[in-house]
Amino acid sequence: MLLSALTVTAAAPSIDARSELQRAAEALKAKSYDEAISRLRRVAEADAEDRFRWRAEAGLGLAYGEQGNRIASEFWWRQFLASTGASASNPAWKAQRELALQRIAAHRTTLLKTHGVVLLAPTPSNANVTLVPTPAVPLPGRVRRLYLLAGPHKVTVSAPGFIARTVSVRVNAGVENPPLAVTLTPVPTKKPPIEKPPVLPPAKPDAPTSDPTMLVAGGVLVGVGALGLVAGALLNSLALDDQSELQAISAKGTVAPEERNRFFAIDDRMHARAGAAYAIYAVSGIAVVTGVSLLILDATDDADDSSAQVQVGISRFGAMVTLTSGL
Repeated sequence: MLLSALTVTAAAPSIDARSELQRAAEALKAKSYDEAISRLRRVAEADAEDRFRWRAEAGLGLAYGEQGNRIASEFWWRQFLASTGASASNPAWKAQRELALQRIAAHRTTLLKTHGVVLLAPTPSNANVTLVPTPAVPLPGRVRRLYLLAGPHKVTVSAPGFIARTVSVRVNAGVENPPLAVTLTPVPTKKPPIEKPPVLPPAKPDAPTSDPTMLVAGGVLVGVGALGLVAGALLNSLALDDQSELQAISAKGTVAPEERNRFFAIDDRMHARAGAAYAIYAVSGIAVVTGVSLLILDATDDADDSSAQVQVGISRFGAMVTLTSGL
């Protein structure tokens, strides 16, 4: 029945699988178990869709059983029973299922005389398992129920991206031993070196920029103030001339009656010119002080330079402008 199941390959997923199953069936007939096992394992491991894997797994159960390897035979019979690639209504699969149950029961009766059952629970669940002494068949990750010879064993569990672990276990014959739970630790990832930011030199302060508004306003005020000072000086000079003329009229200490009207007219004119001169001096002085201050503020941004001062004085000879600085 098994050989006929292996040769039903009309719906096989590929020519290679069909050819391997046919040659495996021929090898089983000829009792060439090693060749049959090699071809069947190739199909079982290559059929990712699981559609024909069950045929190869059933063949492996039979081939290992004929070789006398009961542990490997039961393993593949159990893999066959867990396969999802066959329909329960498939007559060939149902026949193989009955055969698998019979062989597993027979293996169990014989194996429990010298072996014990170990339930394996690795984390992650797809971990690979290696046993010492190593069984005749490698154990893929989905193996969870193992028959091990009574005595000490070492179990190595490994998986990509995890640190492998090896644990010791003592197996008692004839019973199901406590579950063996092995949890793997992920391989630590190397953190990339932290790059220190480059040390930049301290930024230089921006060069002060001139404010054209302050420059123009300061220049205009200084110019207007200077013109005002010149005009004030002229009026002051005329006032001084009037003063000299008054002194000449009153040189003898008295003013002649015929000169009195002229004397008072010149005196009024002198006071008017002098008052106008002082008024122009004051306004022009303010203009000069403001203009010079704007020019100084525009020329420097140094706080100490702001201590520069402009002083305006008025003497009988005209206006005096004095500039003092804190530099």
